[in-house]
Amino acid sequence: MQALTMFCSNEIVGEDFVKLGGAQHLCSLLSHGSTRLLHELLACMQKLSLIKAIEQQDMEDSIRWVIQLVGSDDATIVERSTGVLRNIGQPNKQNKVVMVRNGVTAHAIAVLRTSMRFQQTNAAKHQILSIYENCLSILNNVTKMAKDDNVDSAIQACRMISENPDAACVLLYFFGVGAPKCRKLAVNVMKRVIENVPAFAEPFVDLTGTTGETLPILLLQRAYESLGEWRTAVVEVMRAAPNSAEFRVANEKRQDHEDIVWKSVSLVSNLCRNGNPRFFERVKVEMLYTRPTNPFTSLLPEMSDVILYEWLDFILAICGTEWSLQNCLMYHFLKQAKITHEYLLHYRRPNPQICDKINNIIETGMRQQQQHNQLEQMAMMHAQQQQQQLPM
Repeated sequence: MQALTMFCSNEIVGEDFVKLGGAQHLCSLLSHGSTRLLHELLACMQKLSLIKAIEQQDMEDSIRWVIQLVGSDDATIVERSTGVLRNIGQPNKQNKVVMVRNGVTAHAIAVLRTSMRFQQTNAAKHQILSIYENCLSILNNVTKMAKDDNVDSAIQACRMISENPDAACVLLYFFGVGAPKCRKLAVNVMKRVIENVPAFAEPFVDLTGTTGETLPILLLQRAYESLGEWRTAVVEVMRAAPNSAEFRVANEKRQDHEDIVWKSVSLVSNLCRNGNPRFFERVKVEMLYTRPTNPFTSLLPEMSDVILYEWLDFILAICGTEWSLQNCLMYHFLKQAKITHEYLLHYRRPNPQICDKINNIIETGMRQQQQHNQLEQMAMMHAQQQQQQLPM
């Protein structure tokens, strides 16, 4: 197996081996009782699962055999079997359909839920982190709805996750305390599942993470934290030599934090607009009283289009609730941040959707300013009338 792994590291040899059905034959040996053989076999399969030719192979039986190993107590077997499933599910939509049909979502969640057991073994930290990333990537892959993906299968995966009693706790945990890559994957899965199965948001109403924070508050915290990290990474990318190791590391960091920012605020927007009213109530208390936060003060000229669009939409979402409209929250934020309508026009981009969001904010701000002025005038008139009615 070690020799085969080395041979298959050669692209031409690996392609030929896969085209001859070698990957399926290897997986037929996964029932062998030797732990050492399984370690090497799965290491070879991880190599093969990255070869492009595997996209054209029927891997249904092989996937089923690999899934059966995911629940092992051996950290190396779990790391490598989840690594195979992670790789094999990325390029091939049919493989993802097979994985969903064979209950991969439940297996991945079960591994994440019981992963603490590996910390009592001799498993290295990097190996445990790799297991976390593999399992979250599997959930991310099977819920993906890109152009060539099977949408019905992705929606089924979302339903299966939403019906899993451990899913909400597991995803909130890894979004709260996980490494940036895990946070990015966890928020992406939560976002997709809630968008396709809105009822999945309900368990998060009262659920708290390890730090005692609920989902909307954690989303806000992570968005602001990652916005700072994203700015740092952008500078590191500009300073690094192109194609250098430093450039690749900084660029990956930039991408991870960009995803955390826009997906976090996008999910908050969805929860405030369409979720339980208590989601917005928590966001309101957090931003106005607990940790006074004005979203306009974090608008940055260097924001990427995707961050800027979602940040503007987040402002519109929290300022568009019934309470916010009655209390002129948009006008309050603009006045507090000393931002004029003319200043907002500097954030316009060629992207028409961003321009629409900016125009909506300006129009809402102007309406609320007029509303605020009218209320002040009415209050002054009422005070004057009361003053006049007082006895001389």
